[in-house]
Amino acid sequence: MKKLFTLLTLLVVAVMTLNFASVAAAASVPMQDEPDYSIAQIKEAGETYTVRGRVVAENTRSVIITDGTTNVMIYGNGIADAVDINDYIQISAAASVYNNILQLNYNSESPVEKITPAETPDETPVTALSPDKAKEWQTKAAAGTLALGDVQRYSWQATATRVGSYWALTPADYDIDFQIEPLYVNTGVFNLQAGVNYNVTAYFTGFNNTSSTPFAGVMIQTLSPVAGQLQIRVAKEYIAVNDLTLSVNLGVTIENASTTDAYTVSSSDETIAKWNEKSEEVDILDVGTVTITVTSVEDTAKSVNVVLVIYESEVSRIANIANAGTYLIRGTVVAKTTSSAIIADASGGIMVYDVKQVSGLNVDDYVSVAGTVSEYNGLWQFSYNPGVVVEKVSGTAYKPTATPLTESLLSGWVSARTQADVKLYAWTAVASQRNGFNVYSLTYDGVVVESEVALADIVLGTTYNLEGYFAGYSTSNQYASFVITKCEAAPEADQIPYLGFNRDSINLGIGSTYELSPIVGGGIALADVHYEIGGTDPSAISITDGVVKGEKAGSATITATAGGISRDIAVTVSTAISQVTENNQFYTVIGKVVAKTTQSLVIHDGTAGILVYDRDAVAEYALDDVIQVSGYVSTFNNMLQFSYNNSLSTSKVDQTITVPAATTLTVAIADEWPTLTSPISVTRCREYTWTTTVGQDGNFLTINVSGSDVKIEPAYLPSNFTLEAGKTYTVKGYFIGYSTNNNYAAIAITAVG
Repeated sequence: MKKLFTLLTLLVVAVMTLNFASVAAAASVPMQDEPDYSIAQIKEAGETYTVRGRVVAENTRSVIITDGTTNVMIYGNGIADAVDINDYIQISAAASVYNNILQLNYNSESPVEKITPAETPDETPVTALSPDKAKEWQTKAAAGTLALGDVQRYSWQATATRVGSYWALTPADYDIDFQIEPLYVNTGVFNLQAGVNYNVTAYFTGFNNTSSTPFAGVMIQTLSPVAGQLQIRVAKEYIAVNDLTLSVNLGVTIENASTTDAYTVSSSDETIAKWNEKSEEVDILDVGTVTITVTSVEDTAKSVNVVLVIYESEVSRIANIANAGTYLIRGTVVAKTTSSAIIADASGGIMVYDVKQVSGLNVDDYVSVAGTVSEYNGLWQFSYNPGVVVEKVSGTAYKPTATPLTESLLSGWVSARTQADVKLYAWTAVASQRNGFNVYSLTYDGVVVESEVALADIVLGTTYNLEGYFAGYSTSNQYASFVITKCEAAPEADQIPYLGFNRDSINLGIGSTYELSPIVGGGIALADVHYEIGGTDPSAISITDGVVKGEKAGSATITATAGGISRDIAVTVSTAISQVTENNQFYTVIGKVVAKTTQSLVIHDGTAGILVYDRDAVAEYALDDVIQVSGYVSTFNNMLQFSYNNSLSTSKVDQTITVPAATTLTVAIADEWPTLTSPISVTRCREYTWTTTVGQDGNFLTINVSGSDVKIEPAYLPSNFTLEAGKTYTVKGYFIGYSTNNNYAAIAITAVG
C-alpha cells in the first residue's frame, strides 16, 4: 500500500505540474486587444480616431465629451442637434488643431452612435481659475504645447462685456492682455447681459494667439448672476406691435441700485422708434425692427436690450408671404434644430432662424412670429438679424401629412420656389455623398438633397425612409435643403443596390494622389469594385488599389464597376488656379504668396488668385514664396477659397512665378463687384491701387474709392499696416470677394503709403 500511495502521489504531482504548465502557457498566449476608445489616444492632426465619451457641455457648433480622464471638443455643424447633454456616444472622426489645441471634426464622414455603457464616466473635477492658469494658456499656445490635458473645467467670476461682436468673460483683476471668450454661445440657454457679473463654469477649449485680439476660448457649462449686484430688468425683452400711433412702456426696473435708479434709453434706428423723455416711453414712428438699449446711469457698464418689431400686417396664411417686409404670422412648430425652427400652417411654412427665440420651443407648439423677412436659399425666413419676436399663443396645432417627394418637384424648385413648398415630404433614398457631404437624393443623377443639419447614425450605402420639410434650394451650391424629421433604415428586402463615390470629379496636381472611397450598398454591398481609365487622355493618371495619381496635365475618366453597376468619375490634372470653379471640390494649385492677413494668405499664379484661410500657413510662409496648396474649396464672400480643415495641405515649391503689377481701381470696377455672380471667378482676384480717406462703419474701417458708393473693407488687417479713420492713404491690395449679406468688398492689403 505504501508503494501504491507513493506512486499515486507522484502521478498527482505530475498531473498538477502539467496543469500549472498549461495555465502558464495559456497565460503567455497574447490575448486579442480590446479596442482603444480612450480620448487620450488622440495625438496627431489629420489622423482619424474612434473614441467614446459622455457629453458634458455644448454650444451651437460643438460639444465637449469626457471619458472620466480626458476631455475633447467635437466641432461641426449639426453635432449639437445630433446629441444631447449626458448622452454617451462613440464617434469616429479626424483630429485637427484649432486655437492651438487638438479637437475632433464632426461632419458627414464622422459616424456618431449613442450607446448604453454599464457605467457612464464622471466629469473631470472643476478647478478655480487663477491669473497664473490663464497666463499659462497663453504661454503654452506660444510654445505650441497646449494638449488635450488642458481641456479642463474651471470656475470664476467675471463681468460680461462686448469685444466687437463677441462676448467676453474676462476677470477685471487678472492683469492679462487677452480676452476669455465663450464661443458660439447658445443665447437661448445662457442669457448674457453686458455689465452683469456672473458665476461661470466653463471648459477651456484653446487659445488663439494669431488674432488681432488674442483670446482664450471657453465653452460655458453653467452661468448665474452674482447675487446683490445692480441689475436692469425690463418687462419684456422682445415686443411686437403694429400700431404706429402707439407708445411702448418698457417696464424698466433697476435692482440693488445704491443711490439712484436713473437710466438712459437709445434706439438703433430713431426713424423707426425713438425714446420720449417726457412720457418715458418709446414712440413708434415707422414699420421695421429696432434694438432699444437701456443703460444704468449709476453703472454705465450695465445695459439690457429690447428687440422691438413694428410689423405692417398679420399674414393670415404663411404661403401669402411673397415680398420682403415686416410681418406677423401664426402657426405650428413642425420641425426644430438647435438654431432654427420651421413654422407651418395648412398653406405652407417658413423658417425662423434665431437661437435664443427657438430654444424654448417644442414641436407642436402654436406660436406667433413677428419680424422682418429676408431671403435664404430662395425662400423667405425670419432671422435674428435684425430681430424676431416669437411667442407661444393659444390656437389649434396644425397636424401635417406627408406629400411624396418626386424628381419633378425637386427639378421645379431649382428655378422657383415659394412658401407653399415648405411642407412635409416623404421619400426613400440611399444615403450617399456628393462633394464630401451626405445626401439623400431620389436618384444618383437627380437633384441633390441635403439635410439642413448632419444626421447621426447614418451608414452610407444604406437605403432609408425619410420625412422632412423643404427649406430652400441653394443656387450657388446646387442642392435642395431639408430639415429632416424622420430617418429609418428600410427593411433588408427593400435595400437598393448602390455604387457611388463621395465626389463626381477629382482635381489633382502632377504627382499628387487621391484615394477613392467607394460606397457600395444593397445587394452588391460585398461586391469588389473594378476600375478602368478612359476619357480624353488616359495617360494623365494612373490608378493602383483605388489610389489615383496625377501623372501629367490633362483630363481622364475613371469607370468604376461593381455588381453590374458602373459609375464614371472625371479627373483633371492641373495646378492652375483658374481651374478652381466649383464649390466643395478638391483642388491642387501652385501660386506665389502675394498678400498676408492675420488669418490667411493670397496666392497668385499670374492669371488668377485665391485666398488660403489657414493661420498656420500665415506663420510658415513669407511673401514671394511659391507654394502648392491641396484641399477642398468653399465659398466665402461669394468667392472660392481654400478653407482650413483636415484636408488642407501646403508645401513650398522651387518655381518662379511673375504676377501682374497693381491696376488702378476705378469707380467702374468697384461698382461692378456687387453685381458679380457667385462664385466670383478667381481671375477677379487681382491687385489694385487707389487713394482713399479712411472711414468708420460701426466697428469696421472702410477704404472706399472716391466716387463709388460701394463699401470696401481691409480684411483681417495685419498690425504692420496702420490705417486711421479720417486720414488719407494710397493703398494696394487684392480683391478677395464681395459680401452680399453685409454689402462690402473685401481687400487683402499689400501696401499703405
